[in-house]
Amino acid sequence: IYLIACLIDYFSNVSTYVENNTAVKFGDNILSFRAIFNDVRNSIDRLHHQGKLKELVTADVEKYVHKDDQLPVLLDRIRSHGAKTFLLTNSEYWYTDRLMTYLIGSEGGTAKKGKRDWKSYFDFILVDAQKPLFFAEGTTLRLVDPATGHMKLGTYSGPLKQNQVYSGGSCEVFSKLIGSTGKDVLYVGDHIFGDIIKSKKQKAWRTFLVIPELNHELKVFHDKRAIFNTLEELDNSISELLRNFDMTSSQGPDVSKIRHKIQDCTHELDMNFGLLGSLFRTGSRQTHFASQVTRFADIYGGTVVNLVYYPFFYFFRAVSQLMPHESTVDPEDPMDEVKAPWGGTQEAINRRRSTHSSIVTDLLHNTIHTYPDLPRHVTHDHDIDSAPGSDDDLDDVISHRSRTYTPPKSKN
Repeated sequence: IYLIACLIDYFSNVSTYVENNTAVKFGDNILSFRAIFNDVRNSIDRLHHQGKLKELVTADVEKYVHKDDQLPVLLDRIRSHGAKTFLLTNSEYWYTDRLMTYLIGSEGGTAKKGKRDWKSYFDFILVDAQKPLFFAEGTTLRLVDPATGHMKLGTYSGPLKQNQVYSGGSCEVFSKLIGSTGKDVLYVGDHIFGDIIKSKKQKAWRTFLVIPELNHELKVFHDKRAIFNTLEELDNSISELLRNFDMTSSQGPDVSKIRHKIQDCTHELDMNFGLLGSLFRTGSRQTHFASQVTRFADIYGGTVVNLVYYPFFYFFRAVSQLMPHESTVDPEDPMDEVKAPWGGTQEAINRRRSTHSSIVTDLLHNTIHTYPDLPRHVTHDHDIDSAPGSDDDLDDVISHRSRTYTPPKSKN
């Protein structure tokens, strides 16, 4: 993003280029902003696929990879409490082995200076996963030879074993092999789309999103809290100005000065966050990324090592937030009795008790999936962890319904 912003800024400020809303023009040559984005995106993809970027990282791994001594402690604690750990990565085995050896292992795969082989920290290891394809149809599951890093011929169909390395596969196959569904898995990833959104939608895994920028966001929020408070006060002042207007008002108040103050506060905040502003906020509003984090990430943090400071029975829960219509209610002011569209509570109860329809009695012999009585069990639960329509929750719903229909006996 920073590279794209630099290129657009350069072409927009060079005197020889003429800018419009969608492109910059130099003579008869037009360079659209979309073309700039596509060129940068293709360059990054090519650099990634050719392995040049990984070669640079492994040549000086200490420079590019942050090492935390608490990581192996956390992995051991997880396993000591009866849970299993797995490593799922899109990287090839040679790159994974180099980085994991630096982070938690020992050189050469043998114990030195109290360290051990990094593979012993995990129960299952999958490389070349090709996420987000892994969470859909996936690829062929193969066995990897750790000595050479090459994949063995054929499709692997046996049970997953510890200290073995596997390549490819799919979430469906992996879940069946380890015997897990839905909330059994806490998946930790740093990519909002490829890791968090796909794993949540496809298999309803519990998700932990790693956001390295979070520490800086918290620092700015702490140090510049006065600016946030000023933004909130300015927003409230606009609401107060509009409070006493109704349908008879023909002209609204002048809020231009307040809007200019909001813009000044927003600019000051952006300068404290960095060149691209906050990852979570634009002024007093949330960014699209922030809304995705709220919706798809069960928990998030600057690093997964934060979990080492919590007991494993700990329950993380976000602060309850009011919806817009709820925030307008003053609990100290009485409200008039409002009748529900379908009557009051007691009327609804009486109506449900008498819901034995005689209208459909004659149609039951010829109508499929017709139930004259209301369901007597819960047929849907919003806390079901599996994705809608998946096989994981289908049996739970069907088990509460009558599986066969016996028509009533004829009066004759």
